[in-house]
Amino acid sequence: MWRSAILLLLLSASVRAWDGAAVELATQMRAAGLDSNECYQVRNLVFTKEDIRFYLTEGFLIFGKPVDGRRRSAVFVAEVEAGDAEVLVFPPSRSERLSLARTAGSPNLSEHFKLAVMIFSDDTYETLSRQIQEAGEPRRSPERGVLLEESWAGIVRNLTSSFETRLVHDALAADGTAKGFFHAAVSGANLGNFDLVYDPL
Repeated sequence: MWRSAILLLLLSASVRAWDGAAVELATQMRAAGLDSNECYQVRNLVFTKEDIRFYLTEGFLIFGKPVDGRRRSAVFVAEVEAGDAEVLVFPPSRSERLSLARTAGSPNLSEHFKLAVMIFSDDTYETLSRQIQEAGEPRRSPERGVLLEESWAGIVRNLTSSFETRLVHDALAADGTAKGFFHAAVSGANLGNFDLVYDPL
């Protein structure tokens, strides 16, 4: 708790010291929204954040518009026949397992979901984009992208604003991507809405 509070204070102090270019970067991040031309129908994408593993079995994935050359958001929706996704969480320590058991009813988490809104400053975009390209001809769907942009751009902007300090900090840091964070707001089949966060700091 103290470590998190100290980190927040340090980041806040950094923001106050940033120049106009950094303020402009923050403004661009808030306004970026989603990119309808970067929407794909995807199948069997898998990515891992340490003890958290995501399986995007079938659905649509739309990425945020780039700011300063990087995309920092994505939305997955399982709005297709047989659409589905799953997240698995295996906490490594006993205390973490007990904490998860108190909140989710199990020391490990296995939850299917139809929606995930993701904000990140790590290599999530590069990881997912590479898998999409390696799967063969990408099934780009700009028409669905327009609909998803209309539905979820506001939510993405709100979440981006919540993480604005960290996003700008990582964008300006020399090792920002290597130490970047990942946040997913998930709508689970059994647990309802919940958040998952991976942060190496």
